[in-house]
Amino acid sequence: GTVPADLLEAAAGGRAGISEAVADGSLELDDARVRVRHPLLASVVYDSALPSERREAHRGLADVASDPNDRARHRALATTGVDEAVAAELEASADAAARRGAPALGAFLAEQSARLTPRSDAAASRRRRRTGAMHRISAGDPAAARGVLERLAEETDQGPERAVTLLYLADTV
Repeated sequence: GTVPADLLEAAAGGRAGISEAVADGSLELDDARVRVRHPLLASVVYDSALPSERREAHRGLADVASDPNDRARHRALATTGVDEAVAAELEASADAAARRGAPALGAFLAEQSARLTPRSDAAASRRRRRTGAMHRISAGDPAAARGVLERLAEETDQGPERAVTLLYLADTV
């Protein structure tokens, strides 16, 4: 993929490193967008970064992202532990992504929302996990949703919430 050059520059705190990477052929600059020359290189760089370095990079990208879904995704990847404010932002972005026709992104954002939800709010955690599973089904990946929905059905008491979970579970068959 590509990233707007101004976004990368703002997140990196300047153009020096970008210019150096363009000069050595690691990055390509085309119409104000930056692309890693080879996908393997991007993977190696990302995988070799320490978790704290990845979080810092995502934090910087979240600070300068103009798209709400990009900002939410980077905030999720920059956050460790629980954070209800980020979880709520992700939940809203998940629904927006799915409404715009990106259910796989909606599923990812909902799953991250559930991950960041405080344990003390079990109802929100279940709702966010169920939403992620629903978006996985919409994205054509019912197998990924099935395990989540089975666990939700087991941990949810009889009533409307469990009935909805079982209806979604039926969609995975």
